[in-house]
Parts: sequence; structure tokens; C-alpha cells
Amino acid sequence: MEQFKSIETEKEYEDLMDWVDAQFDIGVRKGTEEGNNLEQALFRIKEYEDKNYQINS
Repeated sequence: MEQFKSIETEKEYEDLMDWVDAQFDIGVRKGTEEGNNLEQALFRIKEYEDKNYQINS
């Protein structure tokens, strides 16, 4: 399983977003190693977005 560290920069965020898009394009399935990697990447992206892109309500 690939380990994804916390995203620190906008460049890392953009690179990981591109990687996630590619995973969706190839049809990664939930429950596989690739699917688990995708879930972990999405978790890191959400952490970064919550920290850096706050929505005012």
C-alpha cells in the first residue's frame, strides 16, 4: 500500500488531485489495494481542503 503524507503545498495538492483523477479514469475499484490507496489520497485531500479552503456559511 502506498503511504500518503500530509499535503503541505498547493503543488502537492494539485499533483495528488491529478493522480486521483487518473485513478477514476482507469476505474479503480473499492476494496482493492488501488482502491485503498485512492481512499487514503482522498482523505489527505479533504484534510488539506478543510485547512486551506474554508467555506463561510
